[in-house]
Amino acid sequence: MIITRHQLRKIIKEASGVPSWPEQHFAWRNTVFTKDGDVRYINDVAEPETVQASAEMGVPVPPGANVLIVKGAYPNSESVWLHDAEVLDLIKGEGWYERPPPPDAKSGFWDGKGEWSEDPEEGLYDLPPEIDMPPAIPEGRRMRITRRQLRRVIKEAVDGPPPYVLERSGVGFDERFFVEVRWDDGRVIFGSLEQAQEYNDLSVAEDLVKMIDMKEGLYTRVRSTSFFEGV
Repeated sequence: MIITRHQLRKIIKEASGVPSWPEQHFAWRNTVFTKDGDVRYINDVAEPETVQASAEMGVPVPPGANVLIVKGAYPNSESVWLHDAEVLDLIKGEGWYERPPPPDAKSGFWDGKGEWSEDPEEGLYDLPPEIDMPPAIPEGRRMRITRRQLRRVIKEAVDGPPPYVLERSGVGFDERFFVEVRWDDGRVIFGSLEQAQEYNDLSVAEDLVKMIDMKEGLYTRVRSTSFFEGV
């Protein structure tokens, strides 16, 4: 029997007790508002790799919880793990909704501060250059590539080649990119693209993303610097 990638993902989620509906909800990593005007969004679900990363960072997912939501506007936001049934009750009780753009607003989105943030002007981004396939491993008459190689190919095909930077949502361009963690007080520092820390190793960048999302309560993603060429 042949199954699709979507079906396989669904099977894995069901087997691990992870709900699938949050990723289809309008609040999935998208700032919405309560009837009282407070900021809310769904930030993550308790997939096995998320649970493991949380435990390694010393902030384990509470037993029985499987959905991470963010309550409040940045920088005073709070990340809370709940059972998805509790999240559904919260959504209904607080009246979550998608706020329309302000009158005469340009294209943009509501950020994590609950403010309207305009998109960069169109036409500023160049397409990523052609990628180089990593060397495959010969296997008889077929060519086999490792899981890591395939992951790199997919990532570079979508977002471009390294180096990578970490870009967070919900803030302006001048405070959008990861710069450093101040280990003396644990503060995560963000700044402009020119200040951003760059990574050549995709796995290192992705591990750091999970730490930042858990600590800061904002959705962070890995971006190739080629995406911002011409900005």
